[in-house]
Amino acid sequence: MKRSRAVLIGVLAASVAILGYQRYQEPRQPVALQAPQVVGSEDPAAKASAASNIAGSVAQYPRADRQMTSAMPRTYPRPPSNWLTNEKAFYEKILTAGPFDVLVTPFQVQDWAVDRATRSLMAAELAAAIARTPQTKVADPYLVAKALGEGQRRLVEEDIYRVANVTGVRRIVWGYVGHNRSGKISITIRVQDRLATASNTSSWTTPITTKNFENVAIDAEHPPIEAYESLLPEISTTLGLDPATTTTAKTESTLDVDNLPATPANLVTAQDSPARDAYTFLLFSALTPAYIERTKERFAEKALLALARMSKESPEYPVLRARAYMVIGLRPAAIKVLDTPKADEEKELLAVLNGNLPDVRALASREKNRFKRLLEKLDENNIARSYGVADTAQSLGEVKALNLPGQIWPFLAARAFTDADFWSQFDNATLKLLLDREFPLKEYSLEQIARGAVALSDARANVVHLSVFNHSRKYVEAHASQVCCQSSPDRFDELDYMELLTAAGHDNLIRRLRFLSDIQGTPEPALDFANSIESVYKGYPYYASERAKVERRLAASSGGVEGQGLIRTAFDGRCRQDG
Repeated sequence: MKRSRAVLIGVLAASVAILGYQRYQEPRQPVALQAPQVVGSEDPAAKASAASNIAGSVAQYPRADRQMTSAMPRTYPRPPSNWLTNEKAFYEKILTAGPFDVLVTPFQVQDWAVDRATRSLMAAELAAAIARTPQTKVADPYLVAKALGEGQRRLVEEDIYRVANVTGVRRIVWGYVGHNRSGKISITIRVQDRLATASNTSSWTTPITTKNFENVAIDAEHPPIEAYESLLPEISTTLGLDPATTTTAKTESTLDVDNLPATPANLVTAQDSPARDAYTFLLFSALTPAYIERTKERFAEKALLALARMSKESPEYPVLRARAYMVIGLRPAAIKVLDTPKADEEKELLAVLNGNLPDVRALASREKNRFKRLLEKLDENNIARSYGVADTAQSLGEVKALNLPGQIWPFLAARAFTDADFWSQFDNATLKLLLDREFPLKEYSLEQIARGAVALSDARANVVHLSVFNHSRKYVEAHASQVCCQSSPDRFDELDYMELLTAAGHDNLIRRLRFLSDIQGTPEPALDFANSIESVYKGYPYYASERAKVERRLAASSGGVEGQGLIRTAFDGRCRQDG
């Protein structure tokens, strides 16, 4: 009897544990459906339309991220990233300069993941569509992504509500997307409205409306972003909005400059020129260091956002869309967009997509527009360096032959043309001088911070190393209202220019780790240098990966207990990168 009772108690305990575990694993389920209130409209007919459009939908929480649940061990360590934590706190603070009406979260993964650039672009396009509704302010989706943890496959629900509260929004729009490995994607849109009398609680108690778009066809030539764009009018209706107001007017546009201005800052203009914006974003993507991948992608996404204002009949539309697709890894779709190239610019890009260096060289050399020629010469250099048929001296010779105007363009071009050579090292003092010139800050010039540093060469050098990162942070804080509320992601502005310079500053420091450890074969100084910049870069994926390689190299030469400790540290660094 005692044994039977013990077995029964054990079974009951196990059942309770399983149920508790399942509840812990599953996010909070949405409650009964309720039509969302139409932001910016008090029209009863619009509200009724929203209710009818939602009626009959099934309350279904987005499905799990299958790759993470099936391939990632539950015990795999995922310590928090210091970099991500600091980024989230910084950009959440910037967003408080609002307020806003709507918060669109980055699209999260369900089923099998689509790439992060596509997920990011989906959120940006939806935010742009909602923002076209009269009297509706939508938080910048790129700032929101940074405040919630940019690039994360799934977000923390409490973080979303906290950011929603500090920005004062009345509505949260959540997006999820994934594919089934059989040429179909599924998109889930969820909407939640805040009660007018609600306080800033950690979780809203109002109902969540869920709408699923299942089995939407895709293939290599018709990527998920195109399928999604075809659904945007229906998604707008789901949100209770009139698709006619969420669609922007498209104008025919062509690149309106034949030459580069004296400084990139002069590319910022109040004139509405979608073609110029798109070309500028794509040029900046090409100038961004290769290992600062997210910045390169973001510029390409913004180019596609600019194209939303541009008529497809514009002569440069196909090459611009195809080039943006190429940057985010959609080669078959880019080739499909080009179709049968007619203009030399289109033929050059097709040659790039096919790795045809002779044709790229010939066509780039014929380009008369100096803006486009820089872009195409960057193409040529990248392929030549990849094939091992160009060295740094030749690359710098190409930069000189371009005869670029001013001092800044030659500097940026030389940095980009030699980026693939890790023997090439760049210091942040030069970048800081450039920031002082283009984005001056009171009492934070290079001369002032160097003079104010401790009179030790190592301390002074470290202040200079981190000065580009700190300058960017200080400038954004000083211009929080502009960053937060006046910039439009589809229009090139001075903050995009600063983003390029900041990206170069990150790469300048982290590439030095590889130079010291791999090229010079001195991992000890490499680790010392890694420690000197750890206060800023700990948990930054690129830094974590390069530091782990340094520690692994040291472990191989150390052995014993010290070597085992370095291996564990390197493993922890990679875990932070993955997490």
